[in-house]
Amino acid sequence: MRELTEKDIDIEEELIINDDGVSVNAYLGAYFEPNDVLGMDIDDSGDEFVNLYADYNSESGELTMSYYVVKRDKEYSRPYNPSESEKEMIRNLMESACQKQCGCSLDEFVQKCQESEEIGLSM
Repeated sequence: MRELTEKDIDIEEELIINDDGVSVNAYLGAYFEPNDVLGMDIDDSGDEFVNLYADYNSESGELTMSYYVVKRDKEYSRPYNPSESEKEMIRNLMESACQKQCGCSLDEFVQKCQESEEIGLSM
């Protein structure tokens, strides 16, 4: 198996705050052969696919990942354990996406969302 590179992924959709209120989720467009990176047997006919997700926790600074597999006869999710270099690359991609989408850093994005929820709760 090989590591992910910037050519393999990008941030496909808007970043969202998870229900925990302190972590940001990103759907990652996957432009790689899942068999090479994830070590799994995915049919490339279009009937099977993999969705890749990253979560950045603003309190701990930790980045975790998972992938969701859809096959003809089953669906399941698995954790993906990124290397330190993959974590850094994906955090950087998420930071860039956050700057483009929101005009702020990931940590600032979380804080703004927490503040807007607090305002909503006090109304």
